[in-house]
Amino acid sequence: MQTLLTQLRSCDAESYADCCDALAEADLRHELAAIHLPVLVIAGRDDEVTTVADAEALVAQIQGAQLAVLPASHLSSVEMWLAFNRALQSFLAAQLTQHQRYQQGMTVRRAVLGETHVDRTLENLSPLNEEFQHFISRYAWGEIWTRPGLARHTRSLITIGMLIALNREAELKMHLKAAFNNGVTRDEIKEVLMHAALYCGLPASNAAFHLAQAVFDEQDNAR
Repeated sequence: MQTLLTQLRSCDAESYADCCDALAEADLRHELAAIHLPVLVIAGRDDEVTTVADAEALVAQIQGAQLAVLPASHLSSVEMWLAFNRALQSFLAAQLTQHQRYQQGMTVRRAVLGETHVDRTLENLSPLNEEFQHFISRYAWGEIWTRPGLARHTRSLITIGMLIALNREAELKMHLKAAFNNGVTRDEIKEVLMHAALYCGLPASNAAFHLAQAVFDEQDNAR
């Protein structure tokens, strides 16, 4: 907001007024029907200048356009920047082709699980599992792990907790190793395992402690 105010104060008053006059007189609504690209219209619920009704009129005339109304006034990208970014990110993500989503997912998958693990997975592709592996990359890594609402560090801790509850040893071992790529510490893992003892049961947490120790020992021996 401060940057915007600084820009406004630095503008020549007469030129700024001329721009406002030009905007006030411009009416390109007759050209809306010619737009055939994906469009997201973001409106502020309390905007008295360009109202929600104005936004709805735009959406009605642009084929396939989508509308997002945020609890803001005229500058929703500043007032509600996180909600604005989430709406925009979700819209842009929906425009990705399956190939683009796969490539995006593979980038995240390699960053989290490591190059060696992903390369080994690709080497083991077969007619039976190839489509499933593509599905994992597109959906799990290309859609869920790329969402902006949670940091990868947080997602790692949540994933470890859920895998303990589900008793999925192989997946748990993989994500215990991967967690360090997301900045998770051994102390944080220990706290998740302690927390799991309360909500998942002592046997589940006990098995997870043994598995975590094996992962830590493996890392220490590799140094």
